[in-house]
Amino acid sequence: MKKRFLSVLLGMVLLISVMGGCGTGKGGAAVNDTVNSKTVSSSPINKNEAVNETTDAKDKINTVVKKKIVIVQEGEDVGFAGTEREKMVETLDKSGYADGKSAEITIFKMAGDEKLSPAEIVKRIKEMRPDAVLVASGATSTETIVKPLSGTDIPVIMSGANVEPFVDSKGKPKQNITGLYAMANGLELNAYSLLQKVAPINGKKAVFVTVDGYFNKDVVKDSLEKLNIELKDFAVVKYKEDFEETVERYNNDNEVGWILLGVGPSGYKDGTTGKQIELFNWFVENSKKPGVTYWDISVNLGIICGLAVDIDQCGIQAGEMTAKILNGENVENVLAQYPSKTLIELNQKTADKLGIKFSAEILGATGKIYKDYEGHYVGQYNK
Repeated sequence: MKKRFLSVLLGMVLLISVMGGCGTGKGGAAVNDTVNSKTVSSSPINKNEAVNETTDAKDKINTVVKKKIVIVQEGEDVGFAGTEREKMVETLDKSGYADGKSAEITIFKMAGDEKLSPAEIVKRIKEMRPDAVLVASGATSTETIVKPLSGTDIPVIMSGANVEPFVDSKGKPKQNITGLYAMANGLELNAYSLLQKVAPINGKKAVFVTVDGYFNKDVVKDSLEKLNIELKDFAVVKYKEDFEETVERYNNDNEVGWILLGVGPSGYKDGTTGKQIELFNWFVENSKKPGVTYWDISVNLGIICGLAVDIDQCGIQAGEMTAKILNGENVENVLAQYPSKTLIELNQKTADKLGIKFSAEILGATGKIYKDYEGHYVGQYNK
């Protein structure tokens, strides 16, 4: 009997012990909650999700949609062409569009060892569909590059070129093309006033020689008349042979005191083309009468004087206009601009050749005096 009582008692103790360990009271619940909490927080699935979220955030920070920009350079890397392009790139960089970082800048050259045909350049641009195309200064790129891109959805910005045909009278783009006018506002009158001080015409007449589409006869005529100078001929030439014949004819005309050069032709009658630098070299060597120019490179090559558009500044202006478009401005709302900076320049070698002496007044106002035809000059831009 005693043994039976002890057995029952032992069984009851064991049952109570088991129920205490597996019960649903506070103690059991706390233990299980803790275990479950640790299991959730250390789940492999949740770890991967956290890693992926972190990686995605980093990718969003590091990923930049690069703007595609094309620069078309007509001239060779000598003279203003190379520095104009450099100013474009530099300005885009300062505006937040650094090549290789936030932008991909492609340069197509129409001259030099890397030159491409205009047709090939236009083809590549249309295939690339860039966010903007900058066309650096040049006499032929208007016809060969800009016009074929007219009417596309590719914004085109012309630097130091002839944007006039592509904008209205207020400078508003008609389609997808904007940029800079060929010359500063009122430049003709100021340039002829400069030439009158350098080489007074003494009652003789002036002749203006150019290709079609760049200069307005009425503007030239009116500007000369304000100085009491008659325009004898506004000669529009198509080929280099016509240009040379016109210059030689007026060299021997005693009524003519000035032969003014606008934009010269690049093509010959046989269909071949030459370089603008060759035309200027011929003009400087063969013209017997003074003239004035609107570009630094022309004085460098030997035109006696120039109220020259600062082509580097044109590159800066074009770069700033391009940045506006890349920032979201519609190209049709980016008005054309006049070049904002001009420089009085002289060429001493040509003055000596023509027997002209510069006055103290002109010398005091001059930024550059070229000593030769190789680019060496003195003045406030000493080099």
